[in-house]
Amino acid sequence: MKTFMTFLLAFIGSLIAGAAVITLIAERTGGDETFILAFMAEALVTSVVTLVLVIAYIAAPGPHSVSMAALGLVALYLALTAAVVALDIWSGGLELAWSDLPLFGAACLSGLIVIAVQWWLVRRRAIRVVGGAPIIREAAG
Repeated sequence: MKTFMTFLLAFIGSLIAGAAVITLIAERTGGDETFILAFMAEALVTSVVTLVLVIAYIAAPGPHSVSMAALGLVALYLALTAAVVALDIWSGGLELAWSDLPLFGAACLSGLIVIAVQWWLVRRRAIRVVGGAPIIREAAG
């Protein structure tokens, strides 16, 4: 039950954190209705990250497997974001890409925040399951 609650907290907490980042960027840059795309991408990223971290946690309930899965997700997400930006530059020109930069920045930063929040919470749970808490207490004295 604790593991389920950890994943639920990670899912909801990362959704809130990612939405806060998108809202902040949209407010600061005077964003319009196109930022709905960033919110949709954030929901998709949150679902995929949760699924991947659940699989990594079940496969090997240790902090190393969760960290490697999160690192792979970050690399994949940055590569996909770079590909979308390159496609935007290729299809619309550089002027259009500059106007879409806040949108891509919001989508990219919110996805990275989602991955970081979920990684942090799930990794803390994995450390507790493996037995990291008694080791930390012994090391502290």
